[in-house]
Amino acid sequence: MRILFDYRPALRHRTGVSEFAHGLATTLQSALGPGDSLALFSSSWKDRLAPGVVPGAARVDARIPVRVLNDAWHRLGAAGVLQAYREAHERRRTR
Repeated sequence: MRILFDYRPALRHRTGVSEFAHGLATTLQSALGPGDSLALFSSSWKDRLAPGVVPGAARVDARIPVRVLNDAWHRLGAAGVLQAYREAHERRRTR
């Protein structure tokens, strides 16, 4: 199984949700079986995904504005091509 993990909540200070997200990514990486892979996803303009933040995990570090990314994700139905998907945060609805 290939897992893409939204690591954006853990890019900054490690407290609360960010600590949980980092711990979950680390645990997922350590629990992978043969043929499984974990990729950490980031799309921040200013906060970069550090190399080796979760040893063994690949990095997908794109500079895409978060609002554009979220709208595209939900409108295009990108989650339909994944085997598993979970957001660490709820999508904020705009008017």
